[in-house]
Parts: sequence; C-alpha cells; structure tokens
Amino acid sequence: MQTEAKSQAKIQDVCDARKVIAGLDAGVSSLIVGFVIGHAIDFIQRAIPGSDDPAIGLAGRFELIPALSDEAKGGKTFITSSGNLFLPPTFFEPLDKALRAVLYPEAAKPDKKVRGGSIQFAAEIHLARAENREGFVWALNFLKNPDAVDPLEALRLLALKKPSDAPAAAPATETTTAASQDDGKDKGEGHKSQVETGPGNKGKRR
Repeated sequence: MQTEAKSQAKIQDVCDARKVIAGLDAGVSSLIVGFVIGHAIDFIQRAIPGSDDPAIGLAGRFELIPALSDEAKGGKTFITSSGNLFLPPTFFEPLDKALRAVLYPEAAKPDKKVRGGSIQFAAEIHLARAENREGFVWALNFLKNPDAVDPLEALRLLALKKPSDAPAAAPATETTTAASQDDGKDKGEGHKSQVETGPGNKGKRR
C-alpha cells in the first residue's frame, strides 16, 4: 500500500461509492470498503458553501485505509493520511461526544477546555444499496470505540522507572597487550626454552 497525504480526509476518500455499487452482484446488498483509524485531539471547522453553519471535524492524525484496489490508480491501494477528518453527522456524533467528554470534563463549565486530552478509535466503513438519490448509504462499525487515551503513558513509565529496574551496566574489563605482559621480565632471559636442532639433539630443549 502507498500513502497519500491530504490537508483533510473524508469518508469518500476510501472509494468511488457509485462505481462500487454499480459493480455489485445482484445478490449483494453491502460490503466493507475500508477502515478509518484516528487519534483526535481537538475540533476544527470549515465553511460550507451556501450555508451559515460550518462543518465540524476532528484534528489529530487519521488514516482511511481502502479494502478495495482502485482501477483508476493502476489497481493499487492508497491510504489517505491527514491531520483533519470530516465525517457525516451520523458518524460524527459518537466521536464528538467522546472527545467533548475529554476536552470539557467539567459539565458546569462547558467553555473551559482542558488541553492535552485525546481519543482513539477504529472502525470498518460499510457501503450499502439504498433507495435514495445517491443509491447508497455509508455505515460505520466501530472495532475500537472512541475512548480517552493518555499519549504520554509509555514515556511516563519510562521516566518514572526505578534505577533498580534499569538494566545493569556491563562491568568494565581490563585489557593488556602482549607487550605490556612482557614488561618487567628479565630481557636477558627473554626465551629460556630453546630447541637445539643439531645432530643428536632432535627436539631437545635446554
């Protein structure tokens, strides 16, 4: 799989819905077309042409992973990666509720945002036939419900680890060279064991 980075991701990035529905066998009414995974840290807005109400999305890190290859892209599969995610209102509701509970924990102070909170989630993206103008509907099946997470937990455990828990350093070893081992020896008797090779003294040592 290859990854495409975009300024914003939306559910339509996972596949060409009309083309997929048109290619379904008569007896098939729905199928999984991809997955959406994300780590959300805040809300974002974007203007909607012709409307006074902006679209609400999520900021963080997100990926849309297709389950089908794209013939228009040479039969390859491209993951859409983005720091912003926009979903249809029906899908956005559980994510909105989970993130607001993290960012605004004090119900009495709905405008007091707590920085640093975040949620993670993962879901299957389904596409189904429908009797509407588009001829299809999207659906999400959460594999991991949007829950609060602590992104610094692993680092905190590392920082708070007791010295006794840390791996012991390897003991220092002394190395000596052959030259240093010869220091202090009587240089006049450097090699006492000599071999005589004359007649009658084969291998005889003195």
